Amino acid sequence: SRYDSRLHFKVGQRFPTPPVADPTRSFYESLVGENPDSKVAIKFCVEYGVLPLEQHQKMYKRYEKLKEKGAYNVQKQIQRALQRKSEKKLRKSLSAEALSAGRAPGAAAEAAK
Repeated sequence: SRYDSRLHFKVGQRFPTPPVADPTRSFYESLVGENPDSKVAIKFCVEYGVLPLEQHQKMYKRYEKLKEKGAYNVQKQIQRALQRKSEKKLRKSLSAEALSAGRAPGAAAEAAK
């Protein structure tokens, strides 16, 4: 029987762990050290299993939360950006209506509800 390294993968790991001397690995490990909230560093460290098991498990929970929120899904990010843009446009038009009617901008939002 052949040795299959996938049998030793950590939870959420998708790719074989790169060697310690790998520059990409050391970059992402240092990035996690400097900025523990970095989405790209979290994704790399979880999917390649570069962190020790205890740290990996904590990082995996954060990875799952980010994944649920759509941090790694470009379509969800675009939808969110378009939604924010349309909401901003709506607020702008409501405040313009309020100014033309001679009311305070906050009053237009109240009247719209």
